[in-house]
Amino acid sequence: MSVTGSWVVGLVTRLLHRRVIIPFGCHDSTQRCFRSIQPFPCERVFPRWFAIGARRCITPAAVVAVSFSLLGGLARGHGGYHEELQRTDDEIAAHPHDGQHWYRRGLLNVLHGEWQTALVDLERADRLEPGKYATDWLRAQALMAGGRFEAAKSVLDDFVTKHPLHAGARAARARVLEKLKQHRAALEDFRAAVINTQNPEPDLLIEVAEALVTQKHTDEAADLIELHLKRIGHSPGLVMKALELDVALGRIDAALSRVDAMQKSAPRPEPWMAKRADVLEQCGRADDARAAWMALRDHILALPNLERGAHSMSRILEQAQIALGTIKPAPAPSITSLSSAKP
Repeated sequence: MSVTGSWVVGLVTRLLHRRVIIPFGCHDSTQRCFRSIQPFPCERVFPRWFAIGARRCITPAAVVAVSFSLLGGLARGHGGYHEELQRTDDEIAAHPHDGQHWYRRGLLNVLHGEWQTALVDLERADRLEPGKYATDWLRAQALMAGGRFEAAKSVLDDFVTKHPLHAGARAARARVLEKLKQHRAALEDFRAAVINTQNPEPDLLIEVAEALVTQKHTDEAADLIELHLKRIGHSPGLVMKALELDVALGRIDAALSRVDAMQKSAPRPEPWMAKRADVLEQCGRADDARAAWMALRDHILALPNLERGAHSMSRILEQAQIALGTIKPAPAPSITSLSSAKP
Protein backbone atom coordinates (compact mmCIF):
# COMPACT_ATOMS: atom_id res chain seq x y z
CA MET A 1 0.00 0.00 0.00
CA SER A 2 1.27 3.49 -0.80
CA VAL A 3 2.31 5.94 1.90
CA THR A 4 -0.53 8.17 0.76
CA GLY A 5 -2.90 5.29 1.42
CA SER A 6 -1.47 4.69 4.87
CA TRP A 7 -2.19 8.34 5.81
CA VAL A 8 -5.73 8.46 4.58
CA VAL A 9 -6.55 4.94 5.64
CA GLY A 10 -7.28 5.93 9.24
CA LEU A 11 -9.60 8.74 8.61
CA VAL A 12 -13.35 7.92 7.21
CA THR A 13 -15.73 4.85 8.46
CA ARG A 14 -16.69 5.28 12.07
CA LEU A 15 -17.34 9.00 11.82
CA LEU A 16 -19.76 7.45 9.43
CA HIS A 17 -21.35 5.31 12.09
CA ARG A 18 -21.54 8.44 14.25
CA ARG A 19 -23.77 9.88 11.48
CA VAL A 20 -21.29 12.56 10.57
CA ILE A 21 -20.01 10.78 7.48
CA ILE A 22 -21.27 7.54 5.98
CA PRO A 23 -19.07 4.70 4.64
CA PHE A 24 -20.42 4.53 1.13
CA GLY A 25 -18.76 3.13 -1.94
CA CYS A 26 -16.36 5.42 -3.70
CA HIS A 27 -16.45 6.32 -7.38
CA ASP A 28 -13.98 7.76 -9.84
CA SER A 29 -14.83 11.34 -8.92
CA THR A 30 -14.21 10.56 -5.25
CA GLN A 31 -10.92 8.88 -6.06
CA ARG A 32 -9.74 11.93 -7.98
CA CYS A 33 -10.77 14.13 -5.07
CA PHE A 34 -8.59 12.22 -2.62
CA ARG A 35 -5.55 11.34 -4.73
CA SER A 36 -3.75 14.52 -3.72
CA ILE A 37 -3.88 13.91 0.03
CA GLN A 38 -0.40 13.89 1.53
CA PRO A 39 1.28 11.09 3.48
CA PHE A 40 0.64 10.52 7.16
CA PRO A 41 2.00 7.34 8.80
CA CYS A 42 -1.08 5.97 10.53
CA GLU A 43 0.91 2.85 11.44
CA ARG A 44 2.65 5.05 13.99
CA VAL A 45 -0.65 5.64 15.78
CA PHE A 46 -2.43 2.34 15.11
CA PRO A 47 0.33 -0.30 14.71
CA ARG A 48 -1.86 -3.38 15.25
CA TRP A 49 -4.65 -2.29 12.88
CA PHE A 50 -2.13 -1.21 10.28
CA ALA A 51 -0.30 -4.54 10.42
CA ILE A 52 -3.53 -6.47 10.02
CA GLY A 53 -5.47 -4.50 7.47
CA ALA A 54 -3.97 -1.34 6.05
CA ARG A 55 -1.59 -2.98 3.64
CA ARG A 56 -4.48 -4.84 2.02
CA CYS A 57 -6.15 -1.60 0.90
CA ILE A 58 -4.59 -1.06 -2.49
CA THR A 59 -6.87 1.36 -4.31
CA PRO A 60 -7.78 5.01 -3.71
CA ALA A 61 -11.40 3.95 -3.47
CA ALA A 62 -10.62 1.51 -0.70
CA VAL A 63 -8.52 4.13 1.06
CA VAL A 64 -11.40 6.61 1.08
CA ALA A 65 -13.95 4.00 2.10
CA VAL A 66 -12.13 3.20 5.35
CA SER A 67 -10.31 6.40 6.09
CA PHE A 68 -12.35 7.85 8.95
CA SER A 69 -12.55 4.46 10.63
CA LEU A 70 -9.50 4.87 12.78
CA LEU A 71 -10.33 8.40 13.81
CA GLY A 72 -13.65 6.96 14.95
CA GLY A 73 -11.57 4.82 17.29
CA LEU A 74 -9.88 7.96 18.54
CA ALA A 75 -13.29 9.41 19.32
CA ARG A 76 -13.77 6.66 21.87
CA GLY A 77 -10.28 6.94 23.30
CA HIS A 78 -9.31 10.47 24.25
CA GLY A 79 -5.70 9.45 24.91
CA GLY A 80 -5.13 8.53 21.27
CA TYR A 81 -6.78 11.73 20.10
CA HIS A 82 -4.72 13.98 22.34
CA GLU A 83 -1.50 12.19 21.48
CA GLU A 84 -2.10 12.61 17.77
CA LEU A 85 -3.20 16.21 18.22
CA GLN A 86 0.04 16.94 20.09
CA ARG A 87 2.07 15.36 17.28
CA THR A 88 0.21 17.46 14.75
CA ASP A 89 0.71 20.63 16.78
CA ASP A 90 4.43 19.85 16.90
CA GLU A 91 4.49 19.37 13.12
CA ILE A 92 2.70 22.71 12.63
CA ALA A 93 5.19 24.45 14.91
CA ALA A 94 8.09 22.97 12.94
CA HIS A 95 6.52 23.44 9.49
CA PRO A 96 3.89 26.20 9.76
CA HIS A 97 3.64 26.67 5.97
CA ASP A 98 2.94 23.00 5.19
CA GLY A 99 -0.78 22.65 4.48
CA GLN A 100 -0.98 18.92 5.16
CA HIS A 101 -0.49 19.42 8.89
CA TRP A 102 -3.29 21.99 9.09
CA TYR A 103 -5.52 19.66 7.08
CA ARG A 104 -4.70 16.75 9.38
CA ARG A 105 -5.53 18.83 12.44
CA GLY A 106 -8.80 19.82 10.79
CA LEU A 107 -9.66 16.14 10.49
CA LEU A 108 -8.90 15.53 14.14
CA ASN A 109 -10.96 18.52 15.24
CA VAL A 110 -13.97 17.48 13.14
CA LEU A 111 -13.87 14.09 14.80
CA HIS A 112 -13.58 15.52 18.29
CA GLY A 113 -16.47 17.94 17.82
CA GLU A 114 -14.27 21.03 17.74
CA TRP A 115 -16.02 22.21 14.61
CA GLN A 116 -15.10 25.90 14.82
CA THR A 117 -11.41 25.10 15.28
CA ALA A 118 -11.68 22.63 12.39
CA LEU A 119 -13.00 25.36 10.10
CA VAL A 120 -10.05 27.60 10.96
CA ASP A 121 -7.56 24.77 10.29
CA LEU A 122 -9.16 23.89 6.95
CA GLU A 123 -9.16 27.53 5.88
CA ARG A 124 -5.46 27.74 6.68
CA ALA A 125 -4.75 24.57 4.65
CA ASP A 126 -6.57 26.10 1.67
CA ARG A 127 -4.64 29.34 1.92
CA LEU A 128 -1.30 27.58 2.08
CA GLU A 129 -1.99 25.08 -0.74
CA PRO A 130 -5.19 26.02 -2.60
CA GLY A 131 -7.08 23.10 -4.07
CA LYS A 132 -4.69 20.43 -2.84
CA TYR A 133 -6.86 18.91 -0.13
CA ALA A 134 -10.50 17.76 0.10
CA THR A 135 -11.35 20.54 2.51
CA ASP A 136 -14.91 21.17 1.28
CA TRP A 137 -16.02 17.68 2.29
CA LEU A 138 -14.61 18.12 5.80
CA ARG A 139 -15.88 21.69 6.01
CA ALA A 140 -19.40 20.41 5.42
CA GLN A 141 -19.01 17.85 8.23
CA ALA A 142 -17.81 20.58 10.59
CA LEU A 143 -20.75 22.84 9.75
CA MET A 144 -23.20 19.98 10.22
CA ALA A 145 -21.68 19.18 13.61
CA GLY A 146 -22.14 22.83 14.57
CA GLY A 147 -25.77 22.89 13.47
CA ARG A 148 -25.04 25.39 10.67
CA PHE A 149 -27.22 23.55 8.20
CA GLU A 150 -27.73 26.34 5.65
CA ALA A 151 -23.96 26.83 5.40
CA ALA A 152 -23.38 23.07 5.25
CA LYS A 153 -25.91 22.78 2.42
CA SER A 154 -24.13 25.49 0.45
CA VAL A 155 -20.80 23.68 0.76
CA LEU A 156 -22.36 20.31 -0.06
CA ASP A 157 -24.15 21.79 -3.09
CA ASP A 158 -20.79 22.82 -4.53
CA PHE A 159 -19.22 19.47 -3.64
CA VAL A 160 -22.06 17.43 -5.17
CA THR A 161 -21.93 19.54 -8.34
CA LYS A 162 -18.30 18.49 -8.76
CA HIS A 163 -18.78 14.92 -7.47
CA PRO A 164 -22.39 13.89 -8.22
CA LEU A 165 -21.69 10.18 -7.61
CA HIS A 166 -20.25 10.72 -4.13
CA ALA A 167 -22.72 8.70 -2.06
CA GLY A 168 -21.52 10.03 1.28
CA ALA A 169 -22.05 13.61 0.20
CA ARG A 170 -25.51 12.83 -1.16
CA ALA A 171 -26.53 11.20 2.13
CA ALA A 172 -25.01 14.03 4.16
CA ARG A 173 -26.88 16.59 2.11
CA ALA A 174 -30.08 14.57 2.52
CA ARG A 175 -29.73 14.83 6.29
CA VAL A 176 -29.11 18.56 6.04
CA LEU A 177 -32.19 18.95 3.84
CA GLU A 178 -34.24 16.99 6.38
CA LYS A 179 -33.13 19.45 9.06
CA LEU A 180 -34.17 22.30 6.77
CA LYS A 181 -37.60 20.65 6.21
CA GLN A 182 -36.90 20.17 2.48
CA HIS A 183 -38.10 16.58 2.56
CA ARG A 184 -38.70 16.03 -1.16
CA ALA A 185 -35.18 17.14 -2.08
CA ALA A 186 -33.79 15.06 0.80
CA LEU A 187 -35.50 11.99 -0.62
CA GLU A 188 -33.83 12.50 -4.01
CA ASP A 189 -30.44 12.62 -2.33
CA PHE A 190 -31.17 9.56 -0.18
CA ARG A 191 -32.14 7.61 -3.31
CA ALA A 192 -28.95 8.72 -5.05
CA ALA A 193 -26.89 7.68 -2.02
CA VAL A 194 -28.27 4.13 -2.16
CA ILE A 195 -27.93 3.86 -5.94
CA ASN A 196 -24.31 5.01 -5.84
CA THR A 197 -23.31 2.70 -3.00
CA GLN A 198 -22.16 -0.75 -4.02
CA ASN A 199 -23.21 -2.47 -0.77
CA PRO A 200 -25.34 -0.11 1.36
CA GLU A 201 -25.14 -0.68 5.09
CA PRO A 202 -28.33 -1.63 6.97
CA ASP A 203 -28.30 1.64 8.94
CA LEU A 204 -28.42 3.67 5.73
CA LEU A 205 -31.17 1.48 4.24
CA ILE A 206 -33.30 1.83 7.36
CA GLU A 207 -32.77 5.59 7.39
CA VAL A 208 -33.79 5.87 3.74
CA ALA A 209 -36.80 3.60 4.28
CA GLU A 210 -37.97 5.82 7.15
CA ALA A 211 -37.61 8.90 4.96
CA LEU A 212 -39.66 7.18 2.24
CA VAL A 213 -42.41 6.29 4.72
CA THR A 214 -42.51 9.88 5.98
CA GLN A 215 -43.18 10.99 2.41
CA LYS A 216 -45.90 8.35 1.91
CA HIS A 217 -43.77 6.02 -0.21
CA THR A 218 -44.26 2.97 2.02
CA ASP A 219 -44.38 0.52 -0.91
CA GLU A 220 -41.02 1.80 -2.18
CA ALA A 221 -39.57 1.54 1.34
CA ALA A 222 -40.73 -2.08 1.64
CA ASP A 223 -39.29 -2.95 -1.79
CA LEU A 224 -35.97 -1.33 -0.88
CA ILE A 225 -35.63 -3.34 2.34
CA GLU A 226 -36.73 -6.57 0.65
CA LEU A 227 -34.21 -6.11 -2.17
CA HIS A 228 -31.30 -5.73 0.23
CA LEU A 229 -32.48 -8.48 2.56
CA LYS A 230 -32.02 -10.82 -0.37
CA ARG A 231 -28.49 -9.46 -0.78
CA ILE A 232 -27.44 -9.35 2.87
CA GLY A 233 -29.47 -12.17 4.38
CA HIS A 234 -31.17 -12.09 7.76
CA SER A 235 -29.85 -8.80 9.12
CA PRO A 236 -31.88 -8.31 12.35
CA GLY A 237 -32.32 -4.57 11.85
CA LEU A 238 -33.53 -4.98 8.28
CA VAL A 239 -35.84 -7.84 9.25
CA MET A 240 -37.46 -5.74 11.97
CA LYS A 241 -37.93 -2.85 9.56
CA ALA A 242 -39.38 -5.24 6.95
CA LEU A 243 -41.83 -6.57 9.55
CA GLU A 244 -42.89 -3.04 10.44
CA LEU A 245 -43.48 -2.22 6.79
CA ASP A 246 -45.33 -5.49 6.13
CA VAL A 247 -47.74 -4.70 8.96
CA ALA A 248 -48.18 -1.11 7.77
CA LEU A 249 -49.06 -2.38 4.30
CA GLY A 250 -51.33 -5.15 5.58
CA ARG A 251 -49.02 -7.90 4.32
CA ILE A 252 -49.71 -10.07 7.35
CA ASP A 253 -48.88 -13.44 5.80
CA ALA A 254 -45.53 -12.08 4.61
CA ALA A 255 -44.81 -10.71 8.09
CA LEU A 256 -45.66 -14.01 9.76
CA SER A 257 -43.55 -15.96 7.26
CA ARG A 258 -40.65 -13.64 8.04
CA VAL A 259 -41.08 -14.22 11.77
CA ASP A 260 -41.21 -17.99 11.27
CA ALA A 261 -37.99 -17.95 9.25
CA MET A 262 -36.17 -15.91 11.89
CA GLN A 263 -37.47 -18.13 14.68
CA LYS A 264 -36.04 -21.22 13.00
CA SER A 265 -32.58 -19.69 12.67
CA ALA A 266 -32.47 -17.86 16.01
CA PRO A 267 -30.53 -19.29 18.98
CA ARG A 268 -33.69 -18.97 21.12
CA PRO A 269 -37.25 -19.09 19.72
CA GLU A 270 -38.97 -17.13 22.51
CA PRO A 271 -38.29 -13.55 21.28
CA TRP A 272 -39.70 -14.45 17.87
CA MET A 273 -42.68 -16.23 19.42
CA ALA A 274 -43.40 -12.94 21.19
CA LYS A 275 -42.93 -11.03 17.95
CA ARG A 276 -45.42 -13.34 16.19
CA ALA A 277 -48.04 -12.71 18.87
CA ASP A 278 -47.35 -8.97 18.68
CA VAL A 279 -47.78 -8.95 14.86
CA LEU A 280 -51.09 -10.79 15.14
CA GLU A 281 -52.22 -8.29 17.77
CA GLN A 282 -51.27 -5.33 15.58
CA CYS A 283 -53.31 -6.72 12.67
CA GLY A 284 -56.43 -7.07 14.79
CA ARG A 285 -56.40 -10.87 14.89
CA ALA A 286 -57.18 -10.93 18.60
CA ASP A 287 -58.02 -14.64 18.94
CA ASP A 288 -54.90 -15.74 17.09
CA ALA A 289 -52.80 -13.29 19.10
CA ARG A 290 -54.18 -14.61 22.39
CA ALA A 291 -53.47 -18.17 21.32
CA ALA A 292 -49.90 -17.20 20.41
CA TRP A 293 -49.35 -15.48 23.79
CA MET A 294 -50.74 -18.53 25.61
CA ALA A 295 -48.45 -20.84 23.64
CA LEU A 296 -45.48 -18.65 24.53
CA ARG A 297 -46.43 -18.55 28.22
CA ASP A 298 -46.87 -22.32 28.39
CA HIS A 299 -43.59 -22.85 26.53
CA ILE A 300 -41.64 -20.74 29.02
CA LEU A 301 -43.31 -22.29 32.08
CA ALA A 302 -42.32 -25.73 30.78
CA LEU A 303 -38.63 -24.82 30.57
CA PRO A 304 -36.16 -26.15 33.16
CA ASN A 305 -35.84 -23.93 36.21
CA LEU A 306 -32.43 -22.60 35.24
CA GLU A 307 -33.60 -21.50 31.79
CA ARG A 308 -36.94 -20.18 33.00
CA GLY A 309 -35.24 -18.11 35.68
CA ALA A 310 -33.00 -16.25 33.24
CA HIS A 311 -33.68 -12.51 33.15
CA SER A 312 -34.52 -12.52 29.42
CA MET A 313 -37.07 -15.33 29.90
CA SER A 314 -38.61 -13.56 32.89
CA ARG A 315 -39.09 -10.42 30.82
CA ILE A 316 -40.72 -12.31 27.91
CA LEU A 317 -42.96 -14.25 30.31
CA GLU A 318 -44.02 -10.97 31.92
CA GLN A 319 -44.80 -9.57 28.44
CA ALA A 320 -47.01 -12.60 27.67
CA GLN A 321 -48.80 -12.40 31.02
CA ILE A 322 -49.51 -8.69 30.57
CA ALA A 323 -50.89 -9.39 27.07
CA LEU A 324 -53.11 -12.14 28.47
CA GLY A 325 -54.30 -9.88 31.29
CA THR A 326 -53.12 -12.20 34.08
CA ILE A 327 -50.89 -9.47 35.52
CA LYS A 328 -50.92 -5.69 35.23
CA PRO A 329 -47.93 -3.74 33.95
CA ALA A 330 -45.90 -2.04 36.66
CA PRO A 331 -46.79 1.66 36.88
CA ALA A 332 -44.15 4.05 35.59
CA PRO A 333 -42.48 6.03 38.40
CA SER A 334 -43.89 9.53 38.69
CA ILE A 335 -41.73 12.64 38.60
CA THR A 336 -42.73 13.34 42.20
CA SER A 337 -41.58 9.92 43.43
CA LEU A 338 -38.32 10.24 41.55
CA SER A 339 -37.61 13.69 42.96
CA SER A 340 -38.40 12.57 46.50
CA ALA A 341 -36.28 9.43 46.31
CA LYS A 342 -33.29 9.46 48.63
CA PRO A 343 -29.84 9.28 46.97
